[in-house]
Amino acid sequence: MLEDIRASGMVLVAYEQREDQALTDEGASIWEMVAVREEAQAQNLIDAVLGEAPKTRVVIHVGYGHAEEFSLGEIAMMAARLKQKTGIDPLTIDLTACAAGDSEPLLTANLEDRPVMEWSGMDVAVQFPEFVFTANRPDYRRGVGTQDIAVPDSLRPAEGLAIIEARRAGDGDEVVPIDRLLLQPGEDTIPLILPPGDYVVAAFNDERLVAGPVNLSVTP
Repeated sequence: MLEDIRASGMVLVAYEQREDQALTDEGASIWEMVAVREEAQAQNLIDAVLGEAPKTRVVIHVGYGHAEEFSLGEIAMMAARLKQKTGIDPLTIDLTACAAGDSEPLLTANLEDRPVMEWSGMDVAVQFPEFVFTANRPDYRRGVGTQDIAVPDSLRPAEGLAIIEARRAGDGDEVVPIDRLLLQPGEDTIPLILPPGDYVVAAFNDERLVAGPVNLSVTP
C-alpha cells in the first residue's frame, strides 16, 4: 500500500502523537491518555496539512476507533475532533466490522439492519469476501504479476521460530518488507509472495539475525 501511495504522487504525512505530546502524569487514567492522544493526532494533521491548505484532499489511514465521529463516553475521538476543529465532515469508512460475505467486496451503510453510524460511529462499512488460502497464504496477498517463491533452504528454521523478511534490494531496515513470514521447523511449503524484482531475504529470531541475507531475483 505504501509503495502504491508513493507511486501515485501522494505525499505521506505522519500524524501520530509524538513523545513530547504524550501525557506524562503517572496518575492519569487511560481515558485521559486517550483524550490527549486523539487531540494530538487531530492537531498534527491540521498543522501538517489542513491549516495551510484547508481544501487539500486527504486520505487518513487510522486504526479502529480513531475514525469514530462521536464521543466514546466523554472522550471525542480523532475524527470527531478533526470535524469540530475544521468544519469538515469526513467520509469515515469502517474496514473492520464486516468480514466474510459475498465473493466481492460490498460497501454498505447498514450492518445487521442498523445504520453503520449507530454501529461503529462511521458513515459506511466495507464487507470483505471470506478469506481463501492457497499454500497457507491468503489469496488477497496475490496480485497481478506476483509469484509464489519458495523460501531458500538456508533460511528455513531447523529449530525454533524464524521470521523471514524479503526487502527490495537497496532498501534499509526502516523500510517495510515486501513480504514477511513466521515459520516453524517443517513448514517447507509456505511461499513468499513477491512481484518481479531483486530482493534481499533474511531470517531472524526474537534476538538476532540467524541466517542470510540471501539475494533473490523474481523475473516476470
